[in-house]
Amino acid sequence: MSPRAACRLEGLGFTRVHDYVGGIADWKGAGLLIEGSTDSKETVADATQSEVVVCRAGETLSDVRSRREDQAWEIAAVVGCDGVVIGRLRPSAMGRTRR
Repeated sequence: MSPRAACRLEGLGFTRVHDYVGGIADWKGAGLLIEGSTDSKETVADATQSEVVVCRAGETLSDVRSRREDQAWEIAAVVGCDGVVIGRLRPSAMGRTRR
């Protein structure tokens, strides 16, 4: 629907129109503001936090551990080449045990 809405806005004379391919879920997941009235139920995007340490499978554990020291998270998300989560490093791999 986004490409259709962008086309309609351009047809109405708007010149600064962008088709945000990621959609509203991606927008909200990034913590960006939205307008309008929505259902008052909390969604997964509302509860998502993006401060987690992210690493690639080829990185060394010491590099990931050094980045982890500044974070409150006990795990790190392992992502593939396309940025999709493919796993996680547990606290024991990060040099910590669960509290």
